[in-house]
Amino acid sequence: MIFVAKQVLGLVKMKLLKRCPLVIMLAVSTLVLTLTAHANREGRYREYQKRQNMTPMLSAVFEGAKDGVFPWSREDDTLLTMADAAPEEGAAGEEGPQGGEESISEKPPSGNDTDAAAPKEDDADGEGEGEEQTGEGGNTESEPFPEAEETAVSESGSGAKEEGTEQAGGTEPVTGEMPSGQGVEEENGAPWTEEAWNEDLTYDYVPVDETYLDDALFIGDSRTQGLFEYGGLEDHAVFYCKTSLTIYDLFKNDLAFIKTNSGNQTLTQALSERQFGKIYLMLGINEMGTGTPESFFTEYAKAVLKIRELQPNAILFVQGIMHVATQKNAADPIFNNFNIDVRNVEIQTLENKRDIFYLDVNEVVCDENGNLFDDWTFDQVHLKGKYYQIWKDFLLQHGIVRTQG
Repeated sequence: MIFVAKQVLGLVKMKLLKRCPLVIMLAVSTLVLTLTAHANREGRYREYQKRQNMTPMLSAVFEGAKDGVFPWSREDDTLLTMADAAPEEGAAGEEGPQGGEESISEKPPSGNDTDAAAPKEDDADGEGEGEEQTGEGGNTESEPFPEAEETAVSESGSGAKEEGTEQAGGTEPVTGEMPSGQGVEEENGAPWTEEAWNEDLTYDYVPVDETYLDDALFIGDSRTQGLFEYGGLEDHAVFYCKTSLTIYDLFKNDLAFIKTNSGNQTLTQALSERQFGKIYLMLGINEMGTGTPESFFTEYAKAVLKIRELQPNAILFVQGIMHVATQKNAADPIFNNFNIDVRNVEIQTLENKRDIFYLDVNEVVCDENGNLFDDWTFDQVHLKGKYYQIWKDFLLQHGIVRTQG
């Protein structure tokens, strides 16, 4: 009898499924999404519940989707989670394999085997040697990386380069003592503090001029050095960049890549001495052949948290990794745009539109297929000199001006 009942029930289900498949799928999907929202009511949907007291819970899912928050997205407290897992400075968590050929004076301390089994590839900064870079006015200049000086530090708003130093042609960029001073001055002259702005506010991009970058810092590898060399921002922003720099190396105690009149400094030392209003971070191309997207993002999130701790009042712009050109994308199993986008998706999850913002310059430097314009690059990876103006203009179209709440 029970067997017969089960058979009849099965037939009824099959008939119902054949007659109303969309209704059943919609019902099941609604149930799954409702349960997901309920399970995350104190997680990624917490703010939607607080602000709008959503009923039913399914509404929170759709409101979140409008903002790019999906059930599978990382929660807003990703950085805090990473902070709990991060070891003390100098411990194994701050060590990591390098993605490039950069030689360090000392071997990395032992104890970190996170990526020990990962295949290592040549970093992208090491490619294109011997090719020419087209600079401003269509002239060809010697490609500044990797043959160029590996570090760059500029004075913000100085209006002049330090005597005896040259800007281009592979010689050492401007170096000098960083001005002292605490706090970041806004247009009204009032210094920003953590209490001076409303943490519940979010901000949209607005066009700005170059003076907006007078209190800005750029951190990155040879691509950022190219922006320093050819972007025309050396009189406004400060640049801490180094050929072949990776997220794994960024806060190493033995990597003093920032040159000043008083001697070389680590990034921790430099960020502890001066406060900036905006910080732009672009790293990731040299790390492509090391570890996994997950291990890369773990280190990236730790670095962002460290910068936030040292620069609590700065607006932080995490920049998506710039794509590569058509040939490299098609032929390289490591340095291709699919792998880049996987990492960019992770980087974007750090954005909160309050003090951390995601910028993707690929919107203006890539063709309809998402490849870096072939005639804009000399080595499939780096921009030619005159096209760094496109990157700069993109940044100036995406300024953030916070209002005091």
